[in-house]
Amino acid sequence: MREIALAFLGTFFSSILLSTFFFAVVIMMLTAIGIKDGLHQKKYLAFFYSVYSVTFFSLVGNLSSLLGTFVDGENIYIPIFFTALPVVINELICKLINPDFDFLRSNYGYATRNLVIGVNFIFFSLCTVQYGSYYWEDTMGDIGYVRYYLTGSFLLLLIALVIYLNLKLSAIQQSQLRCLREEQIKHMEQYTSQIENLYTEVRSIRHDYINVMLSLSHGIEDENITEIKTVYNEVLSGLNASLQSSKYSLINLSKLKVPAIKSILSSKIIYAQQNGIEVNIEISSDVTTTYFDLLDYIRVIAIFLDNAIEASLSTDLPEMSVAFIEEDDSQTVIIVNNAPDSYIDKRRIFESGFSTKGDNRGIGLATVKDILNKYPNASLETEFKNSLFTQKLAIKKDV
Repeated sequence: MREIALAFLGTFFSSILLSTFFFAVVIMMLTAIGIKDGLHQKKYLAFFYSVYSVTFFSLVGNLSSLLGTFVDGENIYIPIFFTALPVVINELICKLINPDFDFLRSNYGYATRNLVIGVNFIFFSLCTVQYGSYYWEDTMGDIGYVRYYLTGSFLLLLIALVIYLNLKLSAIQQSQLRCLREEQIKHMEQYTSQIENLYTEVRSIRHDYINVMLSLSHGIEDENITEIKTVYNEVLSGLNASLQSSKYSLINLSKLKVPAIKSILSSKIIYAQQNGIEVNIEISSDVTTTYFDLLDYIRVIAIFLDNAIEASLSTDLPEMSVAFIEEDDSQTVIIVNNAPDSYIDKRRIFESGFSTKGDNRGIGLATVKDILNKYPNASLETEFKNSLFTQKLAIKKDV
């Protein structure tokens, strides 16, 4: 309410002081509000939302005033109708074109900055010329329908720009999907190679195990307790320890039936194991689908795993656990990792730009927040206790 009040007051006083060109102040105020309310690292996007709103409502409002000259000015409902008309038209255009502004926001780091800057420049130019026509009319007198033709042309151009932006975002999304497929193939090859190595190792252990059993059988037949103890202590216990190694938990990924998820998870786990992190994997049952967009799902899981690996590597005993719990109407992913004893502020870790790892970091969890905001069926619990950092993502089946 305070921001709304300030916006109205700012608009009122700037319109008095700057006359027609008060629109620039309004755009700056809306941009500042957007930056304050979650777009701190996305200033160009905050400006985009602001300049789009002001430009669109100016153009449609201008056409509305033209239509108002052809209707009964005595009807008290007419001003209310024309005031609401820009909102209705904007809603209709957004329904028709369906621009994926949520994708733009959650993928801001992937979308080219030049694209947003270019669109902002055109929108601001349109807005400047539009309000400049008001100033021209005030100083030069009535310019007839020239301004309305100009407004109509600008409105069509604005719609064309929104369509163009939507097409570019779609192209970026398709590009991400192609990269995802390429990475998936590369990761699956790595996973397959690792599984083959494990299979070879198990065969070797099986061969050793048979020889151990033969040695034990000789000791048992001869009733030589000393030989039996020697075989157990020097050989059998070592085999048991090697079989209990966490690297064999990679086999549990066979329950992941979504190739893209198996690909990214196997890649991160192999990387973690190669860097000395003890990794435990638990998957309750086969995972055959996801309950929201696969690309978003993979990005969230990848960010959690990257953070878990980085945090674990900064401890004396690096360890992490990953669990998938599949139920009839929900999926739960739990990622737990050792973390330094330094305090983690759960209220701030999802803020864009905030990080416990230094300056210019903290984009990952802010991206997670933007992604999950699109899915009301998803909830995230974060906990840091006894040097264990836990992320629990629960996703309800979208009925």
